[in-house]
Amino acid sequence: MQDKNTKMDLDEMRLVIYQNGMSALRTQRRKIGLSQSDLALLVGTTQPQIMRLENGDRKFTKEWAERIAPHLNVTAQELLFEDILPQDSESLAGVVNQNTEITNQLIDKPKQSNPKLDKTNGAYLTPADHIPIAGSRLARDVPVLGVAVGGEDADFSFNGDTIDQVRRPPGIAGQKGVYALYVVGTSMSPKFEEGDLIYVSTTRPPSIGDCVVIELYPESDDKPGKGFVKRLKSRNSAKVICDQFKPPKEITFNRERVKSIHRVIPWNELLGV
Repeated sequence: MQDKNTKMDLDEMRLVIYQNGMSALRTQRRKIGLSQSDLALLVGTTQPQIMRLENGDRKFTKEWAERIAPHLNVTAQELLFEDILPQDSESLAGVVNQNTEITNQLIDKPKQSNPKLDKTNGAYLTPADHIPIAGSRLARDVPVLGVAVGGEDADFSFNGDTIDQVRRPPGIAGQKGVYALYVVGTSMSPKFEEGDLIYVSTTRPPSIGDCVVIELYPESDDKPGKGFVKRLKSRNSAKVICDQFKPPKEITFNRERVKSIHRVIPWNELLGV
């Protein structure tokens, strides 16, 4: 009697595989020896975000695939099941019927490394440039500053707390004046998505074109100052002008109201590339 799974639609079988934890993302991550935290560090997001993507709790979009694929030595199409799984229903049904833990048999062909534009730093890198990091060897000494949603006219406000300590990437080993925070809101998407972890330097002055964290002086003693993550466009003694991406908009800050401007450290610097 023919197994009923062989009659499944290919997309349906892929969904079954995904729901059984056999996502191509998880498979390839394990194959090259990265933990979820390692991959999150390379991609510029958080370990919970990677976990949600692997578990199907967050939609694995084309944008996410393109962002992650270079760090896994595969193409975005492979992560989206377009050529990483068997292409005929009978072979795919065999994978479904196994219903076992992920195996490297799902990915057993050599991968071609094609140069891709790393959108976080504008430099052409190949997957070979990204060396897997042994997360346990990285000091967990960078404070994550707590923030609160800022309301209609701000991204966030600092709440004065240190909510976590995260690992220090190798490119900033020994660098003083570094903190991290989780992005609030989507005004800098797709550069930074909500929930992404960014590292910030308080010691190196930002240059025009850098992404920055801007904190304003509080408007009253009982409220924290407003905070923003933007891209620095220009500045002078009277004002600071920044851009955001979503929606595209130019924002001007009165220089007298600006308490601090801190540079967001690009991922090529964090990784020492």
